[in-house]
Amino acid sequence: MAPTAWPYYLPLGLMLVTFLFKLGAAPFHQWVPDLYDGVPTPITAWMTHIPKIAVLIFMITISQIGILTNLEPFLLLAGGLSMIIGSLGLGSQYRIKRFLAYSAISHLGFLLLALYSMQLDSYMYYIIIYGFTSLNIFCI
Repeated sequence: MAPTAWPYYLPLGLMLVTFLFKLGAAPFHQWVPDLYDGVPTPITAWMTHIPKIAVLIFMITISQIGILTNLEPFLLLAGGLSMIIGSLGLGSQYRIKRFLAYSAISHLGFLLLALYSMQLDSYMYYIIIYGFTSLNIFCI
């Protein structure tokens, strides 16, 4: 990284941190179980899944342009941590909404790793299946 490039990477890093916070990725995942557990079910489905799907689709468009190429190690780190923390958190949950929250964190890890590997067809397939099943589980 050139010494003059840091003003370019700082806004991109802040943008990636904002996206990872909204998605509930591992370093910024603490609010997700509390939101799932404390909000009524129809509002939970709307507040968590619809914006998450929109941000994930936006992330694929900016990765196709090449904006995230220098920040890909952070995607790898966030994806790996999300899978680990989501899977470990699933084992100790007795409330179904908190269980679904940690499941969403774990699924997000898989999505971030698919984005990191640039397997865009599998990424879109996973978003479609995840969006459909997660909204249906909240409808049930």
